[in-house]
Amino acid sequence: MISALISPLYWYHRTLGFEKWNLPVVLCKIYWASDITTSFATAMHIVAFGVFRLISMSCPLATVTPQTELAVIIVLLIWIVSFGCGFVPYWIWFEARMRDRKSVSQDARWPTCTVNMEWYGQYTLFQKLGFSLFLILPLVLVLCISVLTCRRVYATTHASITSVTRRRLKREKQAVLQLALIVVSFMMGYIPFTAYEFWSVQDHGNSKYVRRMDYNFGVIEYILLRLSECMNPIIYNLGSTKMRNHTTLFIRELFKLPSKSRRSAPSTTCCVTGDTNV
Repeated sequence: MISALISPLYWYHRTLGFEKWNLPVVLCKIYWASDITTSFATAMHIVAFGVFRLISMSCPLATVTPQTELAVIIVLLIWIVSFGCGFVPYWIWFEARMRDRKSVSQDARWPTCTVNMEWYGQYTLFQKLGFSLFLILPLVLVLCISVLTCRRVYATTHASITSVTRRRLKREKQAVLQLALIVVSFMMGYIPFTAYEFWSVQDHGNSKYVRRMDYNFGVIEYILLRLSECMNPIIYNLGSTKMRNHTTLFIRELFKLPSKSRRSAPSTTCCVTGDTNV
């Protein structure tokens, strides 16, 4: 939701506000600070989901009772770390000011709303450390966790192949498919995003070709990043009947919609054993 709210500011700073930022300067800071904060938080949330999934499959008895307090603590920690390591430094380092397009300086090809060159050294150092810790490391962890989870699913399924029901086999295949989609979605969004961030701070000159490439590269990676973020809840809902039911219940309670009767409510067994194309 935060990413959706700040997306118009990205469009503005790349188009109408590229040469002159006519909006309040605070919106420039809010955009950059919120953008990096949501990126860090999303990456860490996906890793947390993967860890919980692997633990629940490896030690199912330990996760029978919902650990609500633990979940709340982890979510709070993720957002506190994202805010402190993302929002605060970007709020300090970024600003809206006129750029000298005729100069040979590093920021001559950048939009008006971008990093203050006085903080350029700190910003490039932050990229190397912060992006490696909060984006590249989570990507590696998600890949490793997904491989371990798939191996766990395979081992559990084939250990007692004679007694495994058709329903369970189908559910395990759906879990593996969901994992694959999550990994692909994560890579689709954060690999281009990280690549562009590292590329943009390099000294490429200020030619027309470089400016056009910078614009196209930046717009494409941003669209892929937002698509990746928006696909995550869809993928989780498609892979879990229980999550779909709870999502529907949450939306009904949020908008005060009438609940379905108990007779017409979909059952988990029906959804699991239904057509594979659903």
